[in-house]
Amino acid sequence: MKTSNEFIKNIISPLKNTIKKSSEAIMKIYGQDNQGKLDKEDGSPVTMADLAANKIIIEDLRKLTPDIPIISEETFSKENVDHGYEIFWIVDPLDGTKEFINKSDEFTVNIGLIENQRSIFGMVGALLLIKFGMDLFLMILKSHLLMKTHLLGL
Repeated sequence: MKTSNEFIKNIISPLKNTIKKSSEAIMKIYGQDNQGKLDKEDGSPVTMADLAANKIIIEDLRKLTPDIPIISEETFSKENVDHGYEIFWIVDPLDGTKEFINKSDEFTVNIGLIENQRSIFGMVGALLLIKFGMDLFLMILKSHLLMKTHLLGL
């Protein structure tokens, strides 16, 4: 499959919704005392927020692009290392889990599309902007183009 500008245009709105839904799930858990912290095999932390956001993102990407494989930090396996996919989604549903646990403002939702070993598109949701009463923006990266897209009001 070769992606096109039309393909990218068609996925922007659904992906903004996905980031919004996963961000809401994360922020709901952010406010709780017990975030359900566990340690993965490699010793890095994972929380209920990571898993809730991952579930939303994976489900939405499978509906949106059923033929494109998904590699996620939370469902990663060693078989994915030499996957050989020409195109795939790469997901970190909660980048900055340690910062999230420590109630820092330095965590995001990341969704990227890789084609022929190059990133061609991505979205980053900066979640804590909501906490401070600011607008939530998504950073949309396409090749070397960087745009800010207003998310609220979807």
